[in-house]
Amino acid sequence: MSNGSGPGTTIRNTIHGPSVVPRGGQAKPTSNGSESEFDRIVYMKIPHSCAGAVIGHEGIYVKKIIQDSGAHVYVAKAEGDKKDDSEELNRMVTIQGTPDCIAKVLLLLIQL
Repeated sequence: MSNGSGPGTTIRNTIHGPSVVPRGGQAKPTSNGSESEFDRIVYMKIPHSCAGAVIGHEGIYVKKIIQDSGAHVYVAKAEGDKKDDSEELNRMVTIQGTPDCIAKVLLLLIQL
């Protein structure tokens, strides 16, 4: 994780989103039975060039984010075609969990 002056600065300035969508169109109670906490799915786009900072070598960073937050995190393959240098490819990050878990993921991503 960066102190704000390294490669993470690029991620923080270029994240698109997030958009929150209840899972399956409806909120789902968590496994601990709490009625006040619900699983949500958040979709956000990150530049393809920043995906390595999120995933890490052999997935070490994304695994740590999952472990520290309790949320499920998936980074999709690049979407779209890069036909020229003016358009950068994006990757969709899907985050699933309770609102608190999702907030932890977003905080960890900003700190990269």
